[in-house]
Amino acid sequence: MSSSSFASHAAWSSGHGPKDSGITKLIVGGESFAEESRKYLDEVWGGIPSYNTYGSTEGTMCGECTQRNGLHVPEDLVHLDIYDPKLSSFVPDGTSGRIVLTTLLPPEGGARAGICLSITTLMM
Repeated sequence: MSSSSFASHAAWSSGHGPKDSGITKLIVGGESFAEESRKYLDEVWGGIPSYNTYGSTEGTMCGECTQRNGLHVPEDLVHLDIYDPKLSSFVPDGTSGRIVLTTLLPPEGGARAGICLSITTLMM
């Protein structure tokens, strides 16, 4: 797993082509991953598929499946709420808002769960 910009750099930095690496999938995260970036990585890595993820220091919060058609939240590991931009109430389905992700796993060495992340992202 790496950022898309590092994967772009790593494609040629070893002096060998990406097809010689033995890598069969790229899982990227840590920065914005626009469709143009995906097309570029797919091209540079010789058709090896790239998958987007989103996470934090607590772990991966969501990722793409093999259809590469958007991020999925694993509901058994992460709770997702969408609030109005002022975080005063939930928004109805189909409405833009602020995503709040809460991991349901305890941190390493701890017995408590429920670390809350606030992400300023508008849903389309």
